[in-house]
Amino acid sequence: MSTFCLVLLIWVASMAGSTARAADRVYYSTGDSISVSSGSGRVSIASKVQAGVLSLAASVRAPSLLGPAATVRLPLSGVAPAGYRAGVLVSTNNTGLLSTRLLETVTLRTYLRNALRETQPVSATVLQLALLAAAGQPQQLEFTTSLSFDRVEVSFDPGALSLNLLSYPTTNILYAYAVAPGVPKLVTGYLSQFGSATNGLYSTANSASLPVAVCAASTVVNPQHAVDNSLTNYAAFTTLAGLGCASTLQVKLAGTVPGQGYRAGFVVGSAGLLDVGLLNGLRLRTFLGGAEQEASGAGSLLNVQLLADDQAFVSFPATKAFDGVSIERSAAVALANDLRLYYGFGLAEDAFTTSPIVTSFDFSQGRYTSRQGGVVCAGCGSNLATAGGQTYLRLSQGIAAGGTNSARLELNGPGLAGNRAGIVLGQNTLLNLGALANVVLATYDAAGNVLETASSPNLLNLSVLPDSRQEISFHTTRNFAQVGLIINQTLAASADVNVYSAFADDLGLLQVQPAAGPLPVVLTSFGVRRAPGGPAADVAWATASEQRSAYFVVERATQPQAGFVAVGQVAAAGSSVGPRRYTLRDAAAPTRTTSYYRLRQVDADGTESLSPVVALAPLDGAGAGFALYPNPSPAGAVTLSFDGPVAEGTTAVIYSPVGQVLRRQPVRAAAEQPATVSTAGLPAGIYHVVLRDAAGQPLGTQRLVVSN
Repeated sequence: MSTFCLVLLIWVASMAGSTARAADRVYYSTGDSISVSSGSGRVSIASKVQAGVLSLAASVRAPSLLGPAATVRLPLSGVAPAGYRAGVLVSTNNTGLLSTRLLETVTLRTYLRNALRETQPVSATVLQLALLAAAGQPQQLEFTTSLSFDRVEVSFDPGALSLNLLSYPTTNILYAYAVAPGVPKLVTGYLSQFGSATNGLYSTANSASLPVAVCAASTVVNPQHAVDNSLTNYAAFTTLAGLGCASTLQVKLAGTVPGQGYRAGFVVGSAGLLDVGLLNGLRLRTFLGGAEQEASGAGSLLNVQLLADDQAFVSFPATKAFDGVSIERSAAVALANDLRLYYGFGLAEDAFTTSPIVTSFDFSQGRYTSRQGGVVCAGCGSNLATAGGQTYLRLSQGIAAGGTNSARLELNGPGLAGNRAGIVLGQNTLLNLGALANVVLATYDAAGNVLETASSPNLLNLSVLPDSRQEISFHTTRNFAQVGLIINQTLAASADVNVYSAFADDLGLLQVQPAAGPLPVVLTSFGVRRAPGGPAADVAWATASEQRSAYFVVERATQPQAGFVAVGQVAAAGSSVGPRRYTLRDAAAPTRTTSYYRLRQVDADGTESLSPVVALAPLDGAGAGFALYPNPSPAGAVTLSFDGPVAEGTTAVIYSPVGQVLRRQPVRAAAEQPATVSTAGLPAGIYHVVLRDAAGQPLGTQRLVVSN
């Protein structure tokens, strides 16, 4: 029986490896037929708005005392399907004092042919940060839709308390947008999700150094919500931590997790509380049949990864099988008061890793800029340093009062609208999430012009990587060529910030499938490339072993969220214990848009399973396909076999999960024989091997697993 049975979808702000999205998955306001309802002339339409010009659509000025709402509705260039991000990019001329404008409420709405579809108030915190951003810093106001739409409306309601007593910034609406979600990623594991939340699926416990009566109220409220069928309900710790009272919530998972190669943990909130003090006061444990298996140890060993809606993964790597997980709040940590506990999980490690589509040039190539500015930034500066064989940019903070320290890194390929743009930072640079209030991320075009910005824990995503480095990122709405980090200084001596790289990747839905037992078909590679001479596409895959396999179906989509269609079928081996290779040519492969492919494997009993999704870029030249073996590979070396000749100047590059270059080796010209790339010294883990041509453009990529 196949184990590929989809059980849920989770929106994440992390992990996915795929090629960039196609241009037809983004819609912008056209500049035509903008409708305004401003009551007392608060809205002005930009005089030079043109279709496709993303500069300025409208401006909203200060209201009169108790004035009416100002509403701007912007038509898009097409109909966006359900699931797209809908929003507006705004900036202010905020050069005066703090304004009573913060008392306004802002609401986003979507329409289809002028019929109202959805309404979403903008978070007061997000709005405040957007309106207080530095003058000219474009910020997003958006939400994820559940219905299709072709117009986005933003409404500013001054409310009964807006007295217009102080300097009052004008809000510029630059453009409206609809951006597709990222490409789905398939991971194995189990959640504490059940149809009925019975008592046997969860338990709570208290321990105390004080009398039991004192800690009677220090427990977990609504523990059943951590095991019900909803991923939005939650349990919570109550408020007596710090008085010598500790609490624990233990939940069952929907199956047994193998252990090695998986992480155990909880999804918790509010993510803004996840600083060093809180992590040191949390402990995770795993269980099998009720017997404890492992514990997370010190808080510094926990992995933190922010999700949407103020939630976060808190997890640790397991080495033993488990079917339950618990989270314990230390008696001494009051920071965990009212911490929300959404559900427990056991998920494969690759759910917590990232595969960049493009990353920044090596610092040795000089494709970066850094500068300091503002009022005072004594001792601020930057210099290159090297540690562990990797060069990074050290931003020295010094003592500052209103100054800024910034770096801007060029990418070695285009970042596209909808990609996540981010920066990888050194160890312990920003572990306290409160420090994000002083950080701004920005994207730029090739000329260095700012495109959009994001700031604060409410708009940025933060992940603590397995090597204790961190990445901060945000989801973009425009194509970009550079990613920048701006640190707004306070009157204090600050630690240095080490910048390792910038990246763009494509994040989407995390699809969780059961993790019980070995797969009937062990897929070792799956990829697609243009056939020699194009425009057909050659889809190739390989298996290490098969059990009762019947056939494979190759499926294609140009918009994965709209569904895949079958393009061909290939008979399987049935049962085999050795490697098998398969190919199928898609003669009708699209040439003008990115195509997405997946493999549907059908067992002899009719049970089906799906592979991860791979992408094929629009036709702009043929590439070279290749395979890796052995894979998984013991540390030492891995062999690359090619589907055809390899051009002069081709290079094989091994990347870490966060896009750092670990190995770079030229491949012989016209080579049709296997090539060997050293993996000596690489710790066990998941890596990515990218074949690049003489100009540095990617020709193909494969995932590589290095074992002990």
